[in-house]
Amino acid sequence: MKQWLKRVTGIEAKERELEQEIALHKAAAEAEHTRIAEEELELLKKKDPKAYATKKGEPWISVLDVKVNQENIRNGFLKWIGMICSFNNLDKQDMEKKWIPKKKL
Repeated sequence: MKQWLKRVTGIEAKERELEQEIALHKAAAEAEHTRIAEEELELLKKKDPKAYATKKGEPWISVLDVKVNQENIRNGFLKWIGMICSFNNLDKQDMEKKWIPKKKL
């Protein structure tokens, strides 16, 4: 009886419209929340790269200074590559091939 009365009076249609409006508002609120979170991450990335990487769950390393001996580029450089490889669980030989320049003949 209640359902019949709702259909006859048009209340059922109004309820459906309200439910659709509520769903649209929820979707808009979620989109706005996502946009704000992305903006906050971008600001954090510029302000504090370490905190940004921590929040994203990514490894972070900061190299303050790298001095390379031009006469013997492999001296000391391999240690640096080894540290990065072990930090990122990468194969050292592949990294050496990729990063160390070939000597020109």
